[in-house]
Amino acid sequence: MNLQNSVFLFGTGRSGTTILLRMLACHPDLAWFSNLNERYVKYPSLSALSRLRNLEFTSGKFTGAMRYLPMPAEAIEVPRFVTNGLFQRHQPLSKDDIDIDAVANYRDYIQSVLKWHGKARFLHKHTGFARIALLDQLDPSGKFIQILRDGRAVVYSLMRVGWWDGTMKSWWWGEMPEAYKDEYERSGHDSLVLAGIVWKYLVDLSATELQLVDPSRILTVSYSDFVRAPKTKIAEICNHCNLPVTNKFDMRINRFKIRNADEAWRTGLSGEQIDTLNNSLGKHLQKFGFTI
Repeated sequence: MNLQNSVFLFGTGRSGTTILLRMLACHPDLAWFSNLNERYVKYPSLSALSRLRNLEFTSGKFTGAMRYLPMPAEAIEVPRFVTNGLFQRHQPLSKDDIDIDAVANYRDYIQSVLKWHGKARFLHKHTGFARIALLDQLDPSGKFIQILRDGRAVVYSLMRVGWWDGTMKSWWWGEMPEAYKDEYERSGHDSLVLAGIVWKYLVDLSATELQLVDPSRILTVSYSDFVRAPKTKIAEICNHCNLPVTNKFDMRINRFKIRNADEAWRTGLSGEQIDTLNNSLGKHLQKFGFTI
C-alpha cells in the first residue's frame, strides 16, 4: 500500500475535529486510526477490526452497543511511538527539525494500517500544532483540512473539560512568547485569559505553517458554517479531497445529529468574561473572520 492523497484534518482542541473525523471516517475509501491503535500501538494489525465500521448497519453509529466497535480516534500514542516523540514535541517544528527516519517509520505504520483496514487512502486527525512540515513529508500529495472555531467558543469549551486545569501545568506549547507572558501576568493568572492565549498562539502558528504548502492543497472550514449546514460542508471537503459523495456515504452521514453549541459561550460566560475575551482576542477574531 502506498501513502497517497491522504486527508489531514487538524485544528485547535475543542474546535470540532472529532465530529468531523467521525463523519469523514464513514467514507468507504478512507482508513483511520482507531481507539484500538491508540491502546495497543504496537499492533497495527488490529486495524482489521475497523472493517466492522464499513458495514451498513454499523457505519455512522456510535451509541449503544456500537460504542464497543473500533472508534475513529486521534490516537495520540501512535505518532508518539513511531516518531519517538517527535510529533508530540512541545514546540513548533521547522523543516530542519524533521527526522527523516521518524517520518519513514510513521509512513510505514500508516501503510500497514491501510493494508489491514483494506482501504486506499488515509484520514489523519490531530489537534494542537499543525505539523504541516512533517505531514507534507509524510505524504506530499495529501490535502489539508483546517477547522477553525471562534476563539471564545473554544475557550468556553476548554474550560469545561477535566483534562485542562487552567494553569501553566496545561500549557503544552513550549516557550510562551513574551507578549503573552506579560498578558497572562497582568491578568493575575486568569484561566480564561490563558485559554484565550492557547487559541491565539495555535491559530497563529497554523497560519504560518500553512504557508509551507501550495494553497490549493488547503481548505479552511468554519466550525460555525459546518454546524449550520454539515452536509454542505462535508460535500465541500470531499470535493477538495477528490472523494466521491456516493449514495452509501450520504446515507451514512445522514445518521449524524449535529448539535449546534457554537453560541453557548454567549450565555455560559458572564458579561465581564466576554469583555475580557474580546479585549484579549479582538485582533485575532477579526483577522480570522469572527465578529466581536
